[in-house]
Amino acid sequence: MSFARHRAHLFAAVSVISLSAASVALAADFTIDNVNIKPTDKGATVIIKTIDVRGANVSKEEFARIYDPNTPKDQRAALAKKLQFESVTVPEIVLQRTDEKPGTITFRGYQMTKYNQGMFARFAMAGMEGKFRPDEGGGDATLKSGPLTIEDADLSKAIDAAMKGDLADAAPRIGKFDFRDFEVRFPEKSAGAPLLHTFRLGAFNVTATYSGDVPLKSLVDIRNAVFVPAPNSGAAMGMQQFGYNQVDVGLKGEGTYNPSTKAYNLSDFTINGINAGALTLTGLFGGIGPEAFTGTQMARLGALLQGDVSAIALRYADNGLFDKSLVFYAKMSGKDPMAVRQEWAGMIAGILPMMTGGDPGALKIASAVSDFIKAPRSLTISIKGKGGPVRFGELQQIKDPTEILKRIDIEASANK
Repeated sequence: MSFARHRAHLFAAVSVISLSAASVALAADFTIDNVNIKPTDKGATVIIKTIDVRGANVSKEEFARIYDPNTPKDQRAALAKKLQFESVTVPEIVLQRTDEKPGTITFRGYQMTKYNQGMFARFAMAGMEGKFRPDEGGGDATLKSGPLTIEDADLSKAIDAAMKGDLADAAPRIGKFDFRDFEVRFPEKSAGAPLLHTFRLGAFNVTATYSGDVPLKSLVDIRNAVFVPAPNSGAAMGMQQFGYNQVDVGLKGEGTYNPSTKAYNLSDFTINGINAGALTLTGLFGGIGPEAFTGTQMARLGALLQGDVSAIALRYADNGLFDKSLVFYAKMSGKDPMAVRQEWAGMIAGILPMMTGGDPGALKIASAVSDFIKAPRSLTISIKGKGGPVRFGELQQIKDPTEILKRIDIEASANK
């Protein structure tokens, strides 16, 4: 047999052995029962009845060392960085405190699939419920939630940053985040019986598409973020003076990025308050390199400073908030609401142009705001770079705010 042929057979044999070893390494199935992780100082004990692991590339003992608080930090980091598995299922995780701030929070239905060194296909939690003792005192707080789902995620940089103790360079990548039906009731510290405020979140959804680590399109949708103050509490009485029994807020955002042109289009960023109003921001930005999304903290900041803004528009559509605020101010100052309306409109029309040296753009804003105060329906202010985009680095160097007006064109309108 020739040396070349012998070498070919040897290479084939080594390849088969290597593939077989890899298959074995990626096929470890095991179950860990009765896990109790006690805090090294004050804090909660983590209680897990069962962890079911499928297709792992580490042994049962190595897997356990990842969450063991006694494992040296560098060893834990090394194990976390190499970890792979097909799935990990945990039916229930309990956080329990029995010290001066007792409480128990139970997380149900955990599962993570296709995990590879910080990247995973899907993470899901069915829900959680529990109670805890806030630092402020006043009694126990309770919380509960519906499902949480995270898909197509890469947390490898976040894990590295966490192990170093500095999350500034975390830069996680998440394709989908969906969290629903969260509620927490927390006490107001008082001398009498605890007054419980309530915060609810109907839904929090984020989706993004990527080219590598660079986000090309991002959507965010937050619905029904509701705060209900405890009856007869100071917060409830303060809100009632404004004409509200609760606050219900939502947020929607959409942005697209083109790496080849370094252009970012913020097509929608809207904060909407039920029976209050909606504030919408849009903008066109350029000169923003991919490092603004993927680099270290300093690299991201440097990339942003190289960027510019071509246009920004701000629109407010009123749905009751302005008049409620005006009536509240009039009541507190002992004035007639109509007199306050005329006073505010006249003040804006006179002071803003004076402060900006009679700039034409400022005059447009003053006129539009004055018209809005008289009949509050909507207000729109649009800004464009005069003679081209305005660089962020240039804005950073401007000390006198009136100098900015020389670099921009302003349009403003009310109730259109």
